[in-house]
Amino acid sequence: MKKLLILTSTFPKSKDDAVSARFVFDLAKALCRFYEVHVLVPHSTGLLRYEESEGLKIHRFIYFLPLRLQLLGSGEGILSDLKSSLLAYLQIPFFLLFQCLATINVIIKNKIDVVNTHWIVPQGLICALIGRLLKFNHVLTVHAADIFMLKRCGIFGTHICRLILERTDIMLPVSNYIKEQVREVSHKDITSHIIPMGVDTNKFKYNVEKDSLRAKFSLSNIFTFLFVGKFSEKKGIEFLIKASAILQEKGYKFNLILVGGGPLYNHITKLVEAYGISDNVRFLGWTKNELLPEIYSLGDVIVVPSVFDRKGETEGMPVVIQESMACGIPVLASEISGIPDIVKNGKNGWLVKPADALSLANKMEEVISLESLEGFRKQAIKTAKNNSYLLIAEKYYCAIEKRTNVQ
Repeated sequence: MKKLLILTSTFPKSKDDAVSARFVFDLAKALCRFYEVHVLVPHSTGLLRYEESEGLKIHRFIYFLPLRLQLLGSGEGILSDLKSSLLAYLQIPFFLLFQCLATINVIIKNKIDVVNTHWIVPQGLICALIGRLLKFNHVLTVHAADIFMLKRCGIFGTHICRLILERTDIMLPVSNYIKEQVREVSHKDITSHIIPMGVDTNKFKYNVEKDSLRAKFSLSNIFTFLFVGKFSEKKGIEFLIKASAILQEKGYKFNLILVGGGPLYNHITKLVEAYGISDNVRFLGWTKNELLPEIYSLGDVIVVPSVFDRKGETEGMPVVIQESMACGIPVLASEISGIPDIVKNGKNGWLVKPADALSLANKMEEVISLESLEGFRKQAIKTAKNNSYLLIAEKYYCAIEKRTNVQ
């Protein structure tokens, strides 16, 4: 069996980690059908340097001392971590150096055949730099924030992007939009296959006990909109609050459940009060991953109001879309980035103009007035099943082996 190393900076610290995104973990676990999977991630206080969990061999590299001052592995992403303090910025060169050294060590020690880097920088760059020293195949997965960062760097970002792509065997962007962004930045074509992050359909399932679930959470049994994610600018949650206020002004009764946290949390709580919609809104905070299927099942429709932030960044392919669909919850989302690859307007959900509270409110009004969501529910489940992690891992395997066997 070939050996695969997944190199990433975002990875759950434990099964109880409610903050860190889990999509790389879920993909890695599914890839164990085809490879001996190793994962290299940043170390965090209280964690082992090496452990085996659910078939994965997890290596963690230390990049700063004392350990309690390591700031680039909070789980919210390196770009968010950098906003925490000046010390986080000072740790960047140490992070890059020790990640590079750890990558070399894991590859040599474990005789790795294929390295799958998640995010073009820094992980893709590290593999590009060491690729001429060591013999392995480099598979690059591009999400969103990474390519947008290079885009802001102008000609320097173009040179870095081209360097990485020249030392990449195959690129796996999560959406058509991200693929085009890479081409725009690099001015270069590369062998690629668009493969989105998937969903664990054994875990996320349709739950018919919606009424009893709402009773458990003390929710009134009325139409319920749901938001799950980080409270950040690119998530567009402010527009959801404004749209909800418009809907309330029109006399509609509904619940709005907000799940998550982040830099805009306090601002959003104040905005809810300012618009006078506190009676409609329930904040649930960060939720443990194993409870998410139950949380999704509280809703009738999930809202994903993604926007471009002031830096010109947006999301690649929000994993909440696939997870909610697997639970039979249709998606009302912005027509932006890779979202239209999955959400088909009028079939498994609805698409609206991004950053437009009135358009969002009008669509919410249309949705809440529908006699039945049954057809949308069935199509949502069908979409999710077509993107289960078992199938996504198989697509990864076929793409990797087809490319590496040609060389």
